[in-house]
Amino acid sequence: MAAGIRVIDLGVLPTPVCRFAVGFLGLRGACHIKADTQKNDKIWLHLMDARGRDFTPSFIRKIEGLFWREETRLAGEIFPRERSRPLIPAYREWLLDRYPQGEKKLSFSLLCPEGPGRWLERIFSKAGFKLMANAPLKMVVDRNWEEWQMIYQGQPLTAPQQQALLAWAFFELLPEEDLIVPLTVSHIVEMLADSLGRKAVRVKSHPGLWQEALASPGRGFLASHWQLDTPLTLLCFLLWLEQREKGIPELLATLPSLYVSARSVYCPWEEKGRVMRSLISQEEGLSPVPEGLRVQREGGGP
Repeated sequence: MAAGIRVIDLGVLPTPVCRFAVGFLGLRGACHIKADTQKNDKIWLHLMDARGRDFTPSFIRKIEGLFWREETRLAGEIFPRERSRPLIPAYREWLLDRYPQGEKKLSFSLLCPEGPGRWLERIFSKAGFKLMANAPLKMVVDRNWEEWQMIYQGQPLTAPQQQALLAWAFFELLPEEDLIVPLTVSHIVEMLADSLGRKAVRVKSHPGLWQEALASPGRGFLASHWQLDTPLTLLCFLLWLEQREKGIPELLATLPSLYVSARSVYCPWEEKGRVMRSLISQEEGLSPVPEGLRVQREGGGP
């Protein structure tokens, strides 16, 4: 405000609604101040561009440079803070306008912190789903609507299982689109894509770079919002589950087999580069990727 920028107070909103508000209100960008979902004493400043997307690393470095060099300006006129109209109803209408109406057969339980949880319940209820506390399928969503976990009969699905089911839904709902995934996604997604004759494209895992790839020219609305907008992704995934008319166990049983063995070895940060270079020089089958090393074995995946 001291720099002469008009500021609109959007109120308390989950991340997807803040992204929606940027385009809905025609803003030049947004700063979403949000609590960490793991540590209550930690706060994040989440910067977004005029599309409601995260900034790329190169643009963030420019912002940091301006801050540290104190290259800011003071305006002669400071505009008063404005308050936005309620955005949750507009976001709900925006979502449901793109979604098949009518009552759904599928029922599930929704677990989300109070406040954001009530807003989310209304969205799913308006979409026609039955929310039942004792349903075998549970969806756990964090307070910022960014992370979610699927639980079936009290057993959480593993990350590869959830990623595979989500990819399967994407491929069947969007038969003409390639799936854009971060480098850190399980190899089972590529195995599934191969079995369906489709393509999963890996990009760097930084949110700004991944979201830039999602929004590349030619991609449709749902493809460019897949996994970026959690309520939209969940609505489409649940619709796919209903259309499949199969339970979670039957779907998991048809996924490609994936065996994972994991172990953590401590390495000081200053030694990581030397260790990676040493591994590359000593063993064939190792190839560098932006976030570490990928091991490719004959007859197996990375």
